[in-house]
Amino acid sequence: PTAIVFLRSAPTAKQGFTKWRQVPIQKRAQFLVKLAGLLKTHTASLAELITREMGKPIRQSTDEISATAGDLLYNAKAGPKWLTQEVLAKKKGLNSALVYDPVGVVAAIKPWNYPINTPMLAIAPALVAGNSIIFKPAEHANLVGQALTKLIWQAGIPKDVFQIIFGGGRIGAMLLDQPIDMVTFTGSSSVGKEIAVKCSAKLIKFSLEMGGSTPAIVLRAADLELAAQTIVRSRFENCGQVCNAIKR
Repeated sequence: PTAIVFLRSAPTAKQGFTKWRQVPIQKRAQFLVKLAGLLKTHTASLAELITREMGKPIRQSTDEISATAGDLLYNAKAGPKWLTQEVLAKKKGLNSALVYDPVGVVAAIKPWNYPINTPMLAIAPALVAGNSIIFKPAEHANLVGQALTKLIWQAGIPKDVFQIIFGGGRIGAMLLDQPIDMVTFTGSSSVGKEIAVKCSAKLIKFSLEMGGSTPAIVLRAADLELAAQTIVRSRFENCGQVCNAIKR
């Protein structure tokens, strides 16, 4: 069954891409605006689902959805501003323009700690730029990924433009072997290195957001009480399960 899903997903995404890239960027941006509205409308139910499935406090789940709606509105505004064709020179018999082409099929492999915001930080700009998406949420946040996908479809983004597949690391590895054009990944450094090797061998683009060891630098003139409160909050936000949480 997994093989059948993959055999259908990549060619379908290719077909969706050929149509989606022809949609004017202003119209693609409007789908993001509608999706932002749907997120706001379903904030309570989505926040509860996030908390039930991956465990963060309900306030933080609610904040995540609010932040995502704001990110969508930003991309809806920034996309047409930055990606519209630019005329560089216009002379008799010679026109020069800068044209921004979408990449193609983007595989989005995303984690469970921010199961809506982290995926959409990559998916929103990819969609407004004219790409199609195959989204693999973390196996520990499948229900949230499914709920998000339904809202994306409800916003009017075609199902062959945005697809979702479920599974763990083995499924993600299989996805990399499909005829895709780019990978956006958020997760561990070890898996990121494997993705970099595979993508390099295929000569396709990749964007990696991996782990680190984030320092807090407290200057001599700092308010020490405020600094201490901020450091503790950063370290324990989302139970400390944040890629840029202060570590030292």
